[in-house]
Amino acid sequence: MDEALAKVSEIRAWIDTNTAERDDLEAQLREATAEARAAGADVEIVPALDYAFLAEHAQVASGKLNVMGASYTHLVVDGFPAVHTIAVAGRVRTGKEQDPVEVTLTFTSPAGAGQYSIEGSIDLDVVEGVRPYGDHVGLLFASNLQVVLFTEGLYEVHVKIDGTPARRLAFTVEARATEA
Repeated sequence: MDEALAKVSEIRAWIDTNTAERDDLEAQLREATAEARAAGADVEIVPALDYAFLAEHAQVASGKLNVMGASYTHLVVDGFPAVHTIAVAGRVRTGKEQDPVEVTLTFTSPAGAGQYSIEGSIDLDVVEGVRPYGDHVGLLFASNLQVVLFTEGLYEVHVKIDGTPARRLAFTVEARATEA
């Protein structure tokens, strides 16, 4: 057990160190990009996921995300199978004049009997009226889908940006305890 805890601590330390390095590298990248643009270079902005979360319902309206029941990690149902509406929402940061960005969402149920996955994509495009901040724009997305929950366990949604894994969102499902 001590060895397992040591490994957890080691991985957490690595993540903390690399997060700090990533933040430093992103600051250096912003500075180098600004210098290159000042010199007349055309530097492409690579789309990146700013944030994503699970919710009970989400929609994009008037340039804002409208969300209910956001950021849950646990769900209790009366029994199985259960039908559940899940929303995935977020924002992608990209350049003001970039090509459309593909956001791919893959929902996966736990391993075992009834395991399945659903995958779909959303193409986000910079449209008139999107307000830039600096050289970037934030493209909002929301997708609502009904899923069937067949069993207790960990359900996952994987988010990809232009085919590159960007985030893993997960929630645990359990059956409501019944009184004897």
